[in-house]
Amino acid sequence: MKSQCSHQNCCENCVICMNDIKSDENTCTLPCKHTFHESCLQQYRENTIDPVCPLCRAKLPLRSLEDITQDLLKLDEQIGGTIKEILD
Repeated sequence: MKSQCSHQNCCENCVICMNDIKSDENTCTLPCKHTFHESCLQQYRENTIDPVCPLCRAKLPLRSLEDITQDLLKLDEQIGGTIKEILD
C-alpha cells in the first residue's frame, strides 16, 4: 500500500536500504505514513539509540514487550539458553 507523502519517492523506495519497495515485499508504515521494508526497519530500530523515522525524525512507537522478549530469547539461544532456563 502506497501512502501519500510530500517526500519525493519516499514511499516507492526504502530509504534505509535504498532499494525499491515491491508489492510482494513485507513493509511497515509508521504513524507518520512513511513506509519501509519490514526487515530494514526492524534492523534500524535495533541499531539506533533514539528511534525516529529515518525521513522526518518523528518518534517511533515503542516496541511491544512481546517483541523485546522474542529478541532476548533469540540472543539467549545464541549464548547458551540461560534466560530460557530461568523462565521455564
